[in-house]
Amino acid sequence: MNKTILSAVVASVAVLAAGAWWYFSSVQVSPLQYSTIRIGVDAPYPPYEFFDEKGELTGFEVDLGNALCKRLEVNCEWIVTPWDTIIDDLNAGKFDMIMSSMSIEADRKKLVDFSNAYYSTPSVFFARKGDFFKGVSTSDVKDKKIAVQSGTLQHKHLQDKYGANIQILTFDGWDGVSASFRSGEADLVLTDYPQWEGEFMLEGVYEVVGDPIQVGDGVGLAFRKSDSNLRKAMNKALDYTKTYGEFQRFRRKYFFYDIMVN
Repeated sequence: MNKTILSAVVASVAVLAAGAWWYFSSVQVSPLQYSTIRIGVDAPYPPYEFFDEKGELTGFEVDLGNALCKRLEVNCEWIVTPWDTIIDDLNAGKFDMIMSSMSIEADRKKLVDFSNAYYSTPSVFFARKGDFFKGVSTSDVKDKKIAVQSGTLQHKHLQDKYGANIQILTFDGWDGVSASFRSGEADLVLTDYPQWEGEFMLEGVYEVVGDPIQVGDGVGLAFRKSDSNLRKAMNKALDYTKTYGEFQRFRRKYFFYDIMVN
């Protein structure tokens, strides 16, 4: 190797080292005090988080979360926890952040701090074909039973828009919503579009009712209000995955359409 090439290699290594130093020094106000980041997640909630045939936790958010931890040079530990206690468990210190399709909204902002939004998908009502719902106006669904996961923005939407005009069937997890609808207990379901698409659409015996709706301000990571350093670090890592293609690589594995919030 001649001196010119050797000098170029040394310069390249120096630039890379400087780049790595800049990335981690700019990511956080001070170095992260974590070797492992514990992530609270409510599973199953396919395709975001679910258990594969080997019983291992996987899904879009699991893949993305592991990439964020890798970018910050820490380990990820996923802690499965019920949705209805997930914010309380975060603030009690049972894990360090939430990555579980949590929509950003005003009431939750009083309890936790959010990262920048990283994805957004519409919500849909769906029913059995042949039930002949004209739409989802109050008169269309009056006295009907609508299944929804408790504590979600979809649950809040049903309460705010329809109130006592419908019967809201709430369940702690997605499995309960799905079982209620399949058994005939519920007339309709309100959920994220990808769940409709992933579990029910291809069966051909169910249909979306009305137009998709947008609830919330997109999905973000949630943190204790005292942990702004970790939030800033994760925001920077999210930006990296969006800029350099990792986000879209994971997205294409689970979705046929773009969900990324820039």
